[in-house]
Amino acid sequence: MVIQKLEKSSKEEMRTLFKQCFNSMFDSQSFDWFIDSDELWRYIWGVKKDGVLIASYIAYEGEVKFRKIPFKINFFDGVVSKPGERGKGMVREMLNHHVMIAENDSIELLLLDPFKTSFYEALGYTTAIDMAKYEIPFELIRKPESKKMGYEAFSGFISESEPLQKKIREILKMDWEHANYNPMKIPDCYIRKMLMSKLHQTCIFEENGIPRGYILYTVENRVLSIRRIIYFDIEVIQALNHFIYQYKDQVDRITMDFMPDDLPVHLLCSSMRAGTKEVVKTKKPSRMIKIPDIEKLLRKLMTHSEKSLPEFLLTVEDPFIEKNNRTFWFRDNQMLTVDDRNRKGDIDHIRLNISDFVPLFTGYSSITEKYLQKKISVNNGTSSGWNQYAIPVILREIEFLLPPLQTYSTEFCY
Repeated sequence: MVIQKLEKSSKEEMRTLFKQCFNSMFDSQSFDWFIDSDELWRYIWGVKKDGVLIASYIAYEGEVKFRKIPFKINFFDGVVSKPGERGKGMVREMLNHHVMIAENDSIELLLLDPFKTSFYEALGYTTAIDMAKYEIPFELIRKPESKKMGYEAFSGFISESEPLQKKIREILKMDWEHANYNPMKIPDCYIRKMLMSKLHQTCIFEENGIPRGYILYTVENRVLSIRRIIYFDIEVIQALNHFIYQYKDQVDRITMDFMPDDLPVHLLCSSMRAGTKEVVKTKKPSRMIKIPDIEKLLRKLMTHSEKSLPEFLLTVEDPFIEKNNRTFWFRDNQMLTVDDRNRKGDIDHIRLNISDFVPLFTGYSSITEKYLQKKISVNNGTSSGWNQYAIPVILREIEFLLPPLQTYSTEFCY
């Protein structure tokens, strides 16, 4: 198996492969423009058999913020292998091959959205971002207390309105600067492709001409489906309540997919349950992450920390990337690399697998949670019971510095 970098001359082969593997249309004008974009082709690799493309992936370059810190990333998209050629380890080999590319290009994180979580866990990826889906019978939608919406609402099909497209770009820029959740910068060819879509509408909420949030949505078969949301204050949710209520004679049900887990949905509803009607919430673990170089990532976290670290030893175990199997000595706000066998002194020693570190890094899980699950050991000992009051002092100090956070991907995507 030879993994080779693909050039733009392979774009028709990729189109054919995508058609064979994905339930989507790839003959549209927007896809033609997208696949012809130069910025897309920096990280496209594949496998050919007898001159025919049988597997490929796109790993576009971008940035994402965790704990308000920007990290350089490769995000895997269009990971595909031809039916009849699957089960031969091609995807595994391609993604493992990309770890070396990422290291050479100083990529700090590898990200993807899984079609099957267990498949990518076996490749060293860990779920690190949460999302939620809500289904709301329209009978439970709150009737707005005031006839005035507050924020102005501007809605329409994105592809048909340059002003709406401009406002969306403003919101994405503001979102990156505020970083309320986990904003991501993606190549402009992706944004422009989505702006050309004729399927989705947007509603943008403004205050004195300044965007304060937006939704992407469709209305079909008496269902109002909201696919994405960005909001900078609670007034956007109140304005959204007004917007939804205008559909009282047109839809029977509201679905809100790819939403933050802490979305104040109760502000949209008069009741969460009434008789046989109820709001149904489904948690959707979403984005998965792999860390190519744990030492670089830890040093970057320390650089951005505004608090002093306690002294302790940290041993990270990584069954997928050998160089990540390291012990680090944190002392006087410095990080030293040490050989665990030669350590001296009575210093707290924490051990964990890198798959348990990833959700701590993003805020998806807490150190307390991982310790109670026996995923973290302190001085060669693990939790003796399910008792959140019996957490070692060193872990409490680190959790104060690295608290759990609400995670949510806010990039412009359908």
